[in-house]
Amino acid sequence: GFMVVYIIGIAKLTDMAFSVNGEIILMSKYYRFSTYSIVVLAILTIILNYLLIPHFGINGAAYASLISIVLFNLLKMGFLKLKFNLIPFSFKNLLLIAITVSVWYLNQLIPKQELVIVDILIRSTFVTVLYCGLVVLLRISEDINRYLNNFIKKYNKKNQ
Repeated sequence: GFMVVYIIGIAKLTDMAFSVNGEIILMSKYYRFSTYSIVVLAILTIILNYLLIPHFGINGAAYASLISIVLFNLLKMGFLKLKFNLIPFSFKNLLLIAITVSVWYLNQLIPKQELVIVDILIRSTFVTVLYCGLVVLLRISEDINRYLNNFIKKYNKKNQ
């Protein structure tokens, strides 16, 4: 069951990353494309389940969902590129993925503590400080940097 949760989790993360595509299409004059793409998703899911479940069991169903969702989202992204010349991703998205994977990997290197609460505190602090620090230092999000700069300015004015 662990692999199923892991695979479906990746599928959901992928869907969240691409989620803006569907909203853009729905709010445009091409809103009908959403219906067609959902029909394609349903058919693709049924076919992939039929092909993968006999070979991989419950993991096959998870893989079928992952493949279907990825292809569904790539279809919507291709439609956005074709009709609006719009790609909702940038180099900063790849950098954020690299930061996330790196921080996760480094977190795995921290020795496990006997007390669960201590382990949670150490890991949470490490991940939060490193992840947020890298996001701010590398200026991944203009909004976060702007908010932080405004906060620092207000704090400095207050303490002068």
